[in-house]
Amino acid sequence: MDFERIIHLKYRAEIDGLRALAVVPVILFHAGFELFSGGFVGVDVFFVISGYLITTILIEDLENNRFSIINFYERRARRILPALYFVLLISSLVSTLLMSPQQLKDFGQSLIATVTFSSNIYFFLKADYWAQSSEFLPLLHTWSLAVEEQYYLIFPIFLFFSWRFGKNRVFWIIVLIAIISLMFSEWGSRNKTIANFYLAPSRAWELFAGSIVAFIIQKKGVQKNNTLALLGLTAVVFSIFAYDNTTPFPSVYTLIPVLGIVLFLLYADKETFAARLLSKKVFVGIGLISYSAYLWHQPLLAFVQVYQNSIDTNLAEKIYIVGITFLIATLSYKYIEYPFRIKKKISSKNILYFTIFPLIVFISYGAYLQHSFGLKKLKMSSLSPKTIQYLDVLEQETKMRKEIWNKLLSKAEIPFSKTAKQNFLFIGDSLSEDLYVVSKMSKKLKSTITSRRLAFDEECAKHIVTNGREINHGGNFCADSIESYLKSDLFDDADVIVIATTWLSNAKYLEDLLNHKLLNDKKIVIYKTHAFTYISSLLVSLDSVRGDSDSIKNFLFKSKRSRTEFANEVIAKIALSYQIPTLNGFDAFCDSIKQQCILFDNNDHPLIIDQFHLSKSGISFFDKWFSREIVNLIEINLNE
Repeated sequence: MDFERIIHLKYRAEIDGLRALAVVPVILFHAGFELFSGGFVGVDVFFVISGYLITTILIEDLENNRFSIINFYERRARRILPALYFVLLISSLVSTLLMSPQQLKDFGQSLIATVTFSSNIYFFLKADYWAQSSEFLPLLHTWSLAVEEQYYLIFPIFLFFSWRFGKNRVFWIIVLIAIISLMFSEWGSRNKTIANFYLAPSRAWELFAGSIVAFIIQKKGVQKNNTLALLGLTAVVFSIFAYDNTTPFPSVYTLIPVLGIVLFLLYADKETFAARLLSKKVFVGIGLISYSAYLWHQPLLAFVQVYQNSIDTNLAEKIYIVGITFLIATLSYKYIEYPFRIKKKISSKNILYFTIFPLIVFISYGAYLQHSFGLKKLKMSSLSPKTIQYLDVLEQETKMRKEIWNKLLSKAEIPFSKTAKQNFLFIGDSLSEDLYVVSKMSKKLKSTITSRRLAFDEECAKHIVTNGREINHGGNFCADSIESYLKSDLFDDADVIVIATTWLSNAKYLEDLLNHKLLNDKKIVIYKTHAFTYISSLLVSLDSVRGDSDSIKNFLFKSKRSRTEFANEVIAKIALSYQIPTLNGFDAFCDSIKQQCILFDNNDHPLIIDQFHLSKSGISFFDKWFSREIVNLIEINLNE
């Protein structure tokens, strides 16, 4: 009995409807529709469904003595690779045309990671899912595909070798592993947030939840219970609209949508209201193309934003992109996905060739992009001499910045001395380091304040991924070790605490910190961050901009990050409620009345090297604003 026949015999239309419920919120969430703030739970829905379907197939194969690991992997290859390879092919071509050398180099790395199904590990090491740069990564979403493939690689082998111990024992082993994975996930949500999001050990329990359902249904069949099936469906819908990107995920919060899917799979007999609802043609139709839709949506969104050098797509553009996604997905399913599943059309031998040859091509091209630094020479040849000069200066500024920062930050901090100066302690991520460096190099501030930064220790370094110099990552101020930080001598002797971090949409953690009892007697200043489109991309875009100085400044104003401004609004409200003064970093570079920004000094040197980190030239420029604001705060607010 082949794969198609098994699926035909066991087909549940409502599961395709469930896929529609998963993919639509994910796409709308990534497109920026705020109503679907928890749309990311759709990925977790896919995990549970995959665990259920794959385990159902494996159990039947094992019980009927027809299990073949080769056949299993062939079926997976037919199901996954054709659409994926086509997306990677088009993405490679478009990336080559649109992206800057640095972006293209990063794309090459992610291309290799995607075809080797290790992109979850790659993005864990290289990117933050919630970070501003994530909108420009066409293959970011393949992390979830990598998690599933890692499950497909290991789980069949585990099931085959453990089957000799009996189905009942295997079931309870899976239950135990799922519980351990869930516990690890909850711990990781508090301590290893980025690793917890991307890596398989903290996601495995979701797939195993589906596996557990498969064992139960294989024994008892799908039960009919309108209440429980509808309750399960409601739990998923609730999560989609109630959760947001400040919800720890995955964690015990993930139990709500996962258990919702479990209830639906167990009790949504075809005669139940929930099953009949999701068996409607519109849901089933979307479910059938859900894999292609998921593959296409992120590249389309990313390329629009790379082309515009902005994540600020309007409503009409968002609707257009979503519509194009489903149109391309329909064509992809009909002409690529479905034909490759039929053995009569494409033999096993041809599938093997189709699997290996593109794999070699994509890995080779990814390696070439890495070696050529994103086709830098070719890309540079099409730019004007002035832009090339700008890019060279940017590279020099980046090197000089590293030298200055490494020199200052490598020094061990000495305790505050008792002087008439105000003792300023900078805490936060690398943005706080920038402010600290400016304060150390500012002639005006040297006569006014004594500045220190809160150095890291091994305990906090366990919670971060950026060389151990930050006391937070993703806004989560190293929750388990913040107590030891706030009890440090530097903290005790500080007159003013300056909190600066790249916040993004994790501003809610600010309240957690401000509520800490050890901050009650401290004067606090909160820095509202600045963030722009990557300077290298801006330079390439400016190459095609023709106009006077004001038009360029207006262009730079539009490159401001809307998500950063939104986070700053949240910070401002929190600060106001605590009566804490704030500094708005955008004010250093931008005139909100004229709607203009300056990101290059009079010598055409960039003031920022990436999105927000200051260059060497940016220190003196930024200092003029920063020192004035600090002095004003001392005179007006901090002496009250």
